[in-house]
Amino acid sequence: MYSVKTVAVTPTEKRGRQYATPEAKEQDRIRQAKYRAAKRYDYSGASKRSQHMKRVRALMLLGGKCENCGNNDMRVLDFDHVKNNGAEHRRQGFIGHKMIKAVLQNPTDYQVLCSNCNRIKYFESKGY
Repeated sequence: MYSVKTVAVTPTEKRGRQYATPEAKEQDRIRQAKYRAAKRYDYSGASKRSQHMKRVRALMLLGGKCENCGNNDMRVLDFDHVKNNGAEHRRQGFIGHKMIKAVLQNPTDYQVLCSNCNRIKYFESKGY
């Protein structure tokens, strides 16, 4: 086992730990990390489900299929800016859940395209 003792250098200074060996210090660090990890609750599962459902709602609001080819596979559908101002929008911080929230608030500025049609639109706009 390791030994830890609490010492006060002066009455006004904070108490600190002194360890007998560097191994004892490392063991104490691991013990504290395990304690902090055990106290945390994992919200990631509920959050992922909630985000997924918001995305599905936004896709359904915009038709649920690609505007060009009619592909309705949710895994490949993207939100596309009708006015081609996506780069400006991303610079303002509209990515991830903020993007989905913007789509739900103002659906007329967006359309649904599959990944292939979205790339084709991008390259055609650049003149390729």
